[in-house]
Amino acid sequence: MKSGARAQLAGTLPPAADGAQIRKLAGHTLTYGVGAAAGKLLGLLLVPVYTRAVSTDQYGAIALLGVLASVLLLLSTCGITTAFFKFYYRQPAPARDRDLVTNATLAVLAFALPLSLLLGLLARPLAPLLLGPGASPRWLVLLAAANLVEALLLIPATLYRAQERPRAYVELSVGRLLLNFGLNVALVAGLNLGVLGVVMGNAVAPALLYLAVGVPMLGRLFSLRHARPGLVAQMVRYGLPLVPAGLALWALNFSDRFFLEHYASMREVGLYSLGYAFGFVVAIAALFPFQTAWSPFMFSLADRPDAERALAQAATYFLAFTVVLVLAVSVLSRDLIRVISPPPYWEAYRVVPKIALAYGLLGLTLVLCSGILLTRRSELAGLVYGSAGAINLGLNIALIPRFHQQGAAWATLLSAAILPPSMYVFAQRAHPIPYEWPRLLRLGGCALACYLVALQGPDLLWWGVALRLGAVAAFPVLLYAAGFYRHHELAAGREALLRALALPANPGGK
Repeated sequence: MKSGARAQLAGTLPPAADGAQIRKLAGHTLTYGVGAAAGKLLGLLLVPVYTRAVSTDQYGAIALLGVLASVLLLLSTCGITTAFFKFYYRQPAPARDRDLVTNATLAVLAFALPLSLLLGLLARPLAPLLLGPGASPRWLVLLAAANLVEALLLIPATLYRAQERPRAYVELSVGRLLLNFGLNVALVAGLNLGVLGVVMGNAVAPALLYLAVGVPMLGRLFSLRHARPGLVAQMVRYGLPLVPAGLALWALNFSDRFFLEHYASMREVGLYSLGYAFGFVVAIAALFPFQTAWSPFMFSLADRPDAERALAQAATYFLAFTVVLVLAVSVLSRDLIRVISPPPYWEAYRVVPKIALAYGLLGLTLVLCSGILLTRRSELAGLVYGSAGAINLGLNIALIPRFHQQGAAWATLLSAAILPPSMYVFAQRAHPIPYEWPRLLRLGGCALACYLVALQGPDLLWWGVALRLGAVAAFPVLLYAAGFYRHHELAAGREALLRALALPANPGGK
């Protein structure tokens, strides 16, 4: 059915028509979010371990290694995990698990194995170039080994998502994080191995998990008799245009650390990375869980007549949660940083609101990109993200030498602000979706009002903290006053509250 016909039919459906699908998406997102929240909690618990066991310079080296790990994993998978979903739902059901696991594994190995070997062989000359004069080549050798295992571990994780088994996915993710956390505490705080301990923990944890989960899955599903070069080629053709988008997002999110190291100092890298970690909560708790659930939801819904309407409504709910999170992180991070870290790290809070807002804008871009992905025009996403990444690099060069951390934060925010309008133009031409813009504007206006009120309170004094907490709590009330909620949403919320309180609902609705 044509897009316009679908939209016309969808407009005739009652509000509950797509409710089951949206509740399913919300449930999956919540499950993924629990895993992400657990990961963030463990990450925050590592902050006092790291900040008391290593210097700000060494904390900066740890941050740079994390940045390198992210770009290596991106290049090692080359969009194969996104292509997995695109082709999973088109394969005959009895054989699709074996077909996709076999051919996705072959595709990932084709990229990840030579890249990891090359990094390991060139570790000695690259270590001081990428990580500073005191860097050890062993860090990059361990990073290369970890990258190969992480890339392969994505295959079982992606299969769980395609099978709509969020609990299995979260168990895999949380198991990885718990192993990583325990190893890092033992190696960094217990054995005092510093940066080497962090890299060792990051390599050993995924290896142990792959032995426990990935190898048995390969034994069940991997078969060279099911290798199909044509399917591998199709997956690579779909995934490769997404690589420039991924590299652009990497530049947008992480390249500033290298500019800070070059134009400022490793201390600046360490402070900025701590503040960035708090702003990154928005990605961990909202963007990544939703993105994990969104791809299978979007592609499985694509052929329904009410698909566009369901996607638009789901986008509004996701963005409402994201805005709440951006507000809370921006308002409360200053007090939290002073509580969990020693005084040399306190000024890290200054970059948090800009980073949190940047990830909120990336969340908006994610939902606006749906029209492009549904029409297989993945090269358009690469064009939009690639342009923003190039602009970010230019802003880094222009702003970081003069303004250091603040320059890096502004470069990230300004580059992220370019993405939503650009993505919207391309995506709506490819596949129009009727987003609920009046409601989204109310979200932004109410959040800005609450943020401005929260700025009036002083640091760490009880009434200042109370004012900031009150500003966050007042946000949903202000949305009600602004007319954000619809009648069926208020009714559903009232019924949910009554069920939670074990009170009988009033059938008259009064």
